[in-house]
Amino acid sequence: MTEQRDSKRKNIRYVAPSPELVEQIARKVCDKLAVAHPLCSHSEVVHSFTTFLSVVSRMYTNHLNGPEHFDEVDLLDNDTQKD
Repeated sequence: MTEQRDSKRKNIRYVAPSPELVEQIARKVCDKLAVAHPLCSHSEVVHSFTTFLSVVSRMYTNHLNGPEHFDEVDLLDNDTQKD
């Protein structure tokens, strides 16, 4: 039974939320926070929070997908150093 569950997990491929969805969530959170903290409604705060959520969601998606999908991730600097 454990082997069957493990084989099903290997077929799952997680996908990070779209940038539009991340921005929508960030805006809603910032709007709610702005009631108590008006600075949260500034565009710089919303943009920074959107960027943060995007990075975290991609990192967590990569973590969930496991090492077998690391070669598909284009987040690493693969350039060779030039002396």
